[in-house]
Amino acid sequence: YQRRVRGRSATLLPNGNKIVTVKSRDAHVWEVNTNHKLFTLKGHHDSITHVAAFPQGNKVATTSKDRTIKIWDTTTGKCTLTLKGHQKPVRTISIFMQGNRAVSNGDDSTLRFWDLETGYCLESLRYSNEPGELVTLYLGVTTAAQVSDDWRHVTLWDSETGIELSTIRLKRKPLLIYVGEQKILIAC
Repeated sequence: YQRRVRGRSATLLPNGNKIVTVKSRDAHVWEVNTNHKLFTLKGHHDSITHVAAFPQGNKVATTSKDRTIKIWDTTTGKCTLTLKGHQKPVRTISIFMQGNRAVSNGDDSTLRFWDLETGYCLESLRYSNEPGELVTLYLGVTTAAQVSDDWRHVTLWDSETGIELSTIRLKRKPLLIYVGEQKILIAC
């Protein structure tokens, strides 16, 4: 579960017992049942733009205007990895189901595919900024879907190779986007 509240990003960890909220340069890990703050995740040098939970539930990734991505252990509050490579602010990140790879999207008009065990950028793909900047990512097992700010363009990528498969132009904003094994469902 991910949500933007009053311009701030928040995510509920998959086990449902912790939520991570963002305020400026810091993220905060909260215990859901008691509303007790467990940790403040400090380390970014500019505003955090997005937070995403790992499917396994013990880590989150934060993206920032400082052009970095940080991976945090939500059991200790420690940063375990910093990813560098974007030339402008990083907008979003999505973690693959296995938890060992991710794809990020930056204001530098690139998608970057990351190995989260080594911190190595596996692939960097440049895209054109047509009507809206591409900012929202949805991941299936082997397909990534990227949605533009105006919700009128959906670009499909092969998440194993990083090859662009196609771009779908929509006449109206979709109500639902589901990405599965080489299939995508878009309900308008």
